[in-house]
Amino acid sequence: MSRLEKGVFIVILTVFLVGILFSVKDIRISTVRSSEKVVQDQIEEANTGPIDINNASKMALQLLDGIGPAKAEAIVKYREREGLFSSKEQITSVSGIGPATYERLRDRIMVSGSGTKRPEKALSPRIAINKAGKGQLEQLPSIGPVKAQRIVDYRDKKGVFEDYEAITEVNGIGEKTLETIRPFITLQE
Repeated sequence: MSRLEKGVFIVILTVFLVGILFSVKDIRISTVRSSEKVVQDQIEEANTGPIDINNASKMALQLLDGIGPAKAEAIVKYREREGLFSSKEQITSVSGIGPATYERLRDRIMVSGSGTKRPEKALSPRIAINKAGKGQLEQLPSIGPVKAQRIVDYRDKKGVFEDYEAITEVNGIGEKTLETIRPFITLQE
């Protein structure tokens, strides 16, 4: 290969790599803008109508009178631990939210089932994912015998799930599956 050919090769390679870098940057910017749009939509919705406490982000919850960062965090943690709210009044079960706060919130909040209905094969009470056996886990939507065994194997190897996101570390369980099973599981044993 001559010096000229090497030079042309290096230029072409450099242009190619710069192109890849700009493509990755564009993807990241697009992802950030998409995330910002979701948050912006939630804030706009919160300013124009009631906030769905089953789906609202921490930021959107803070738009409610009397709800700061700590109470917003408590609402989200309660929702993760106990499942979806079944009534607006249930928000008083969240630590730090009493009857007076509820009275201020009552007309600004709503409760939806977020479109997720409990499948007939699921048990009435939520399944304790840190304790349930393979058979119980198979009752969850989108969880068959293979994924149920993987959950059990994961727990045996790494211990209990400390938070819901850790469940996505199980092979075959991604964000979409987690979203599907989340209303039907609890981390409590």
